[in-house]
Amino acid sequence: METYQPDVVTTYCIDDGYEHPDHLQAHHVTLAAVARTDIPRKVYLSCIRASDFDTVVMSSMREMGIDISEFEDDDGTWREKLAAAERRITTTVDVSAYVGQKREALAAHASQISESFFAKLPEHVFAEAFGRESFIKVHDGDS
Repeated sequence: METYQPDVVTTYCIDDGYEHPDHLQAHHVTLAAVARTDIPRKVYLSCIRASDFDTVVMSSMREMGIDISEFEDDDGTWREKLAAAERRITTTVDVSAYVGQKREALAAHASQISESFFAKLPEHVFAEAFGRESFIKVHDGDS
């Protein structure tokens, strides 16, 4: 923070149901750095829209016959967390021009992604689902 003096910082949303340990740690470290330095004017949490995930990704995987059992949510907890995060979204950015780069970057995590459903999504489905980034503003030094 002190070296680059960013005006805006983004990190992961950790209460949206996707509790990857690396994302949890990145979230905590980022917010601790913001609190310690109070340098960035704005802080946003990146999150996935439940509506995009369900209508685009899940329906496409079902149509393609891809096993989606890892997303079964018997008690509805995961879906409710996603929906609650979606209701808090303050900002959406069209990144469709960069969706190819996003897919390549994701593919670079071969040890985590090669067997994942992300790797099995056709390009047009990936583009529709991930052609925009959604954020929740959690800090605004301007207000």
